[in-house]
Amino acid sequence: MKKNSQKFSLEEEKREDKRWNRAYKETKKGLLRTYLEELADKLKTRKIIILLCLAIATFLVIPVIPVLIAFLAGRWLRYNSEKR
Repeated sequence: MKKNSQKFSLEEEKREDKRWNRAYKETKKGLLRTYLEELADKLKTRKIIILLCLAIATFLVIPVIPVLIAFLAGRWLRYNSEKR
């Protein structure tokens, strides 16, 4: 007679649950909890990636602002000098 290569089958697990007075639903809750934890970790990493992208975008835009202000100030000064 061949033995199953798996250590525990579903029936054996249910028997153990009955023996130790554990509910089978707890196992399902545990699986659901680990799935939710993995999902939360993935969302945290996505949040970190989005925050890094926003920080990089801010540091790319900040140096443009003084250049834009200087350009507009030069145009304004030229416009005022032509008016007089």
